[in-house]
Amino acid sequence: ERQLQELQLQASKTDAEQKAEIQVLRATAADLRTEKTRAESTLVSQRQANLEVHRLVDGQRREAEDKDRRMGRARNLVQQWERRCAVVSRQLQDERKRNQELTQ
Repeated sequence: ERQLQELQLQASKTDAEQKAEIQVLRATAADLRTEKTRAESTLVSQRQANLEVHRLVDGQRREAEDKDRRMGRARNLVQQWERRCAVVSRQLQDERKRNQELTQ
């Protein structure tokens, strides 16, 4: 009789321990689900931020390329004007020489 009571007591302790363990595992599972949801949300936010950064970088790259093209065009125009100025300058020098020759 006494052994039976001890076995029942042990069984009830084991049952209570198992129930407590199950509650702990359920709470842990709930915490893990919450953490997973938070991590997924953070990942989505990071992806959106990365997309925004890429969009901004692409915009800056296009602006830099446009600037380079405009600078190239401006350089070409300056070179054209420099060549024209050189031609006009030579023409003026030739004209001065002719004028000097005529006046002498």
